[in-house]
Amino acid sequence: MTQELVLKIKNLVKKLSINFQSTDKNEFLRITGADTFNKVRNNIALLRDANIEVTLNVVNIDFNQDKIVNIISYAIQQGCNVKVLEVLNTFYAKRGDELFLRFAESV
Repeated sequence: MTQELVLKIKNLVKKLSINFQSTDKNEFLRITGADTFNKVRNNIALLRDANIEVTLNVVNIDFNQDKIVNIISYAIQQGCNVKVLEVLNTFYAKRGDELFLRFAESV
């Protein structure tokens, strides 16, 4: 994300939600399947520096429950909100090559 893009975003929205599954680079890669940990963290910092409200979404799954506290601590340090999502059912839908998983906000 560039500074120019951040300014365009700032003119369009006041807040953004970003999926953030771990504060550990290797765990982030394992969960997301994408080697974008540093990029996501840098983008969060750019957005916050531009005073854009950022909410970090984290899915509460069996294998990451012990990581949620770390994500909350990181969010506080960055001045972000956190939204913890829970899997409702093991509901999968497949369309072509895409696989969808149903989520809901925790209360």
